[in-house]
This record gives sequence, C-alpha cells and structure tokens, in this order.
Amino acid sequence: MVVAHLATHCTFASVPSKVRAQGSIRQRTTNRGQALLQPNKRQWRVIWVVALISIMFWPSEASPSLAVKALHFGVDPFHRLPVLPPPLPMGLGDDADAVILHDTQENAYYDAYDSSWMNRLRMKLRDWRDPLDPTTERQLLVGLIVLGSLLIWRLEGSRAPEKRGAE
Repeated sequence: MVVAHLATHCTFASVPSKVRAQGSIRQRTTNRGQALLQPNKRQWRVIWVVALISIMFWPSEASPSLAVKALHFGVDPFHRLPVLPPPLPMGLGDDADAVILHDTQENAYYDAYDSSWMNRLRMKLRDWRDPLDPTTERQLLVGLIVLGSLLIWRLEGSRAPEKRGAE
C-alpha cells in the first residue's frame, strides 16, 4: 500500500517538464502542491563540511571527541607504546617489588620516548586531550552550525531571481 502510494506520487514524471528540461531538479512538489527546495552544490558542500566538523569534534562529558579518538587510534592502534606510570603512592615507598615494577615501567617509557623523534611524536599525540573544556567546545560548535546555516541561507539568496522562478 505504501509502495503503491510512493510510486504514484514520487515519480520523476510528477516533476514539471520545464524543470526536467534544465537537467537538474532543484524544486520538487509534494502531493499537496507545496514546493520543496533542494540545496545546490555549494550549499551541499557547506552542509557536509559543517556536519562532519560537528560530528568529529563534538565532545562527550567523560571521553574525548571522535576526532581525538581517531588520532589516538591512528598513532597507536595496537596499544604497543609504553605508558608513563602514575607517581608511586606514599604507602608503597617501602615495598621493594612495587618500586622495581614502577621503575621498570618508567624506564621502558623513557627508553621508547628517547629512541626516535617518531616515537616521541606518537607518544605525545597518543596522550593528547581535547584542548578546550567540553562545554566551551560545544558552544563553539553550535556557533559554527549557526554560521553555517546563515551561509547556506545567504547562498540561497545569492541565486539570480530568474533562476529561482525557473526552478
């Protein structure tokens, strides 16, 4: 039933012939006769760029953004680079085994860090965090989305009036 409805109302034949003759469909009509405007190429580019930036850099409260996670995975996909251990707690200073284990982990970290500039860069990028507070980053991204929307609106207004009527 739904497929039959879509087939009768959403075909290419329902597009006016003067729009079909132009080679691209910019304006379609609904089954109620209302016009649906389609974005042009420049508008689609802005939409895609703003959407990808927003998705990649939107942070969560507990973990970094998707872009930072991709960076971490890109520089150390198999988690083979050594991690700098946290400082030894005060109570474990007398435990010789804990001190030896901590010093071994610390020496492995600094040996890898000092071995080459590429390892040093990979370790710095692996430990990199989002530079801004998540709320500040969200505010900036919302501002980018609003500015992108205004740009899309402006690109719509920059179309020539004779084109708008023909579409």
